[in-house]
Order: sequence, then C-alpha cells, then structure tokens
Amino acid sequence: QNNDLFQCFDFQGGAPVNVGDSSFITVKDIKGGSVVYHAAEVKVGEEYVLEDPFVPGSDVEANMNISIYSSAPGTPETLLQTLVFHSSCSQNLFLKDRFGASQLVV
Repeated sequence: QNNDLFQCFDFQGGAPVNVGDSSFITVKDIKGGSVVYHAAEVKVGEEYVLEDPFVPGSDVEANMNISIYSSAPGTPETLLQTLVFHSSCSQNLFLKDRFGASQLVV
C-alpha cells in the first residue's frame, strides 16, 4: 500500500520470526479506539481472527492498528511492532498481502 495508507514501526528488534515463537497481538480500530478486534497470544505461523466482540460477524473498520508485544498484557516497554493501515475500497486487498508481521489469509 501507499505510505499514506500503511505505516509500520519496529522496536527492540521487531516481531518474532521463528515458527512457534509467541507474542501478544492487539488489533484495534483507530477511529474510536474502543473496538478491540483481537487481544491474545499468537505463535508465529498461527492464524488469528479479527472480530468485533460486540457485533460478531460484522465488518471491521477500515482504519486499524496492529501492535505486537513480547508478552501480555502489552505495555510500551514490551512493544515490538506497531502498524496502522487503511483497508477501504480505495485500494484492493489480496490474499497473502502482508502488513508488518501479519499476513492476510482469509
């Protein structure tokens, strides 16, 4: 994506890359910041699902923040990667698109 639609920043060496290594991942909407689509530990190579816990099955916001931490509950001291991206119709998304350490698979 264009730089104005996607920004990614690594800290402390970035997100883990070895299959099986774990990190704590949060995905939130940027507009209000109140919807948490995901907040749990994920191993490299595992899938995780984005879903509004208040309205399951609904669409997610186009503007999101994904933050990857070395451990839960995810504090500034444990931040490894943070990225923001815009996923509206202005630019198509494709299977296997990669946003930082996360990849679109479904």
